[in-house]
Amino acid sequence: MHVAIIGNGVSGSTAAIYLRKTNPSLQITLISDESPYFFARTALMYVYMRQLSQQSLQVYPPDFWDKQAISRLHDSVRTIDFSAKKIFFQPTQAPLFYDKLLLATGATPRKINCDGNNLNNIFHFYSLQDLEKIEKSTQTPPQNAIIIGGGLIGIEVAEMLYQRNIPVTVLVREEAFWANVLPPQTALLVQKYLQQKGIPFKNQTEVSAFLGDKEGKIRALITQKGEEISCDWACVCIGVRPNIDFLRNTPLHCDKGIVVNDFFQTNIPDVYAAGDCVQFFGTNKKTESLWYSAKLQGELAADNIAAKARKYAPPIWFNSAKFFDISYQTYGSVNAKLAPNEKEIYWQHAHKPLSIQLVYQENNRQFLGVNLIGIRGRQAVYEQFLREKQTIDYVLKNLLLAHYDSEFSPQWEREMQSVYMQQNP
Repeated sequence: MHVAIIGNGVSGSTAAIYLRKTNPSLQITLISDESPYFFARTALMYVYMRQLSQQSLQVYPPDFWDKQAISRLHDSVRTIDFSAKKIFFQPTQAPLFYDKLLLATGATPRKINCDGNNLNNIFHFYSLQDLEKIEKSTQTPPQNAIIIGGGLIGIEVAEMLYQRNIPVTVLVREEAFWANVLPPQTALLVQKYLQQKGIPFKNQTEVSAFLGDKEGKIRALITQKGEEISCDWACVCIGVRPNIDFLRNTPLHCDKGIVVNDFFQTNIPDVYAAGDCVQFFGTNKKTESLWYSAKLQGELAADNIAAKARKYAPPIWFNSAKFFDISYQTYGSVNAKLAPNEKEIYWQHAHKPLSIQLVYQENNRQFLGVNLIGIRGRQAVYEQFLREKQTIDYVLKNLLLAHYDSEFSPQWEREMQSVYMQQNP
C-alpha cells in the first residue's frame, strides 16, 4: 500500500514516522514544495539573526529519511484527481498514484485585500522562501520599515530588524499590542516594554492601500483614517489561514479548512487531513495553529490511516513565546475579555515586565487558565490544575509548585492571595 502525504511539516512528518513504526513495508512518500526536509519553523528568525545556520533547522539528520525508507518529493502539487487517486504536479513531474492520502498542507499567511498589495518590498514571514526574500531585501537596509500586525510573527520580524539596527514601526489595529488575545493590562505592559526597547507603535491603525513608485516598489501606505505613512519596506503579519486554495474546486469538503471528523477522515474515502489545514466537522472554531496540537494530530491521523481508530480530543490549550527577552506562557482558557461568569486575579510587578493573571468561574470557583509574562510556569502543574478542575482556592494554595522562580514566587503568591481576599472577603 502506498500512502502519500502532502506537507512535510510537523503533522505530515510525524504521521510518516508513526506509519513507518506501524508497518515496516509500507510505501510512504512525503511531498513538499517548500523544503525537501522537515525543519523547525519557529527558529527561522534565528537564522536571519545569524544565531543559527539554515542547515541546523533540520529536525532530523540528513540521512534519517533514507534510513526510515520514507521517500521525499520536492515539488508543487497542481491538483488531485480523487476518483483516480492521482496527484498531479507541474508539467515536468509524472503523476503520483496513492492508495491512501494525508493532506497536511499547513497554513499560509493572510494578505491585506487592498490596492497595491502586490508591490515590491511587501513581504510575509512564514516560509523558508519568505526568509530568503527578507534576507535579500535588507542587504541594503530600508530607511522606513513598517510591520503591519502586532501578533507573535510581527514581533519576531521587529526583533529581527532591530538586531540589524534597522528602524521599524509596528502598526496595530487594536488599542494595544495583541489586544485581541491578551487582556488589556497585559497588552499595555508588553507594549510598554517593547517601546522601551525602541520599537514604536501606532495603535488603532489599519491599512487601506499601498502606494508605489515608478519602479513598482512601495513608497507609502494609506491608513483607513486617511493618513499617509512613508515606507520603503513592509511586512504583513496579520495571521495565517489554511493552505487549501488548490483544493477549493474539487469534491473535497472545505470550509475555513479541510473539514474532517474526529478520526481525521474527509468526505472522500481514503483521504485524511491533519494539522493547521483542518477544521473539525460541526464546529465554527478556528483551526488550531499550534505545534503540539499539529504533532498530536499527525500521530492520530497515522493510526487512523493504519486502521487503528483513535478519536481526537483537543489537548489543554497551551502556548508560549518570547517578546525579545521576556517570556509569555498561557494555559487553559484566558480570553482578552472576561466572560460574564468569569473573574480574575491579576498581579503586576511595580517596576519590571512581570505579571500573572489567573481566571476562574465565579459561581463554582473553578480555575480556568493563566497568563504569565516574564515568569516561567511548570506546564505539568498547570495542566494538572486544569485537568482536575481544581478551584482557584486550591491553585492559590499551591501556586509555588507551579513556578520555577522560587526566589520571587512567595511575593507573588502573597500578593495574589491578598487580591483574592479583597474580592472574596
